[in-house]
Amino acid sequence: MATHYTDNVAPFIGKKVRVHYNLNAVRSGTAPWCVVHKGRVVARCWHVGLVNAVAHVGQNAARKIAEGGNRSVHAWITGVLSLSPVLDCDSAWQLVGYNPRDRKEAAFTYRATGVVFMRCDAVVFTDEGMRARS
Repeated sequence: MATHYTDNVAPFIGKKVRVHYNLNAVRSGTAPWCVVHKGRVVARCWHVGLVNAVAHVGQNAARKIAEGGNRSVHAWITGVLSLSPVLDCDSAWQLVGYNPRDRKEAAFTYRATGVVFMRCDAVVFTDEGMRARS
């Protein structure tokens, strides 16, 4: 699988970053995953991997969105940027999703089981979605 990393993400491999899905980028046909380091978007990627991943959801913003309010970045995965998950990912990895309107309390969930996703060893973000390996 090609990594499709942008050139400017290379200096951040091995550093703690957060990754979120950019709906505006999807609508415009550009790379959907934003890599953020120290509060600044440093790359937009089609494929990106993290190790030691932890999910974060801002519940107040999620509630506003569920009630029909404007969307804002309120859910992301934090971890260490790595090429390994992207290269190792296969169909055995579990698909993870997020929709602030799916649950009473917004959370990332494993699509197959509905179990809340909180952390894992590695996660990969691709054009097909987000997949996790425990």
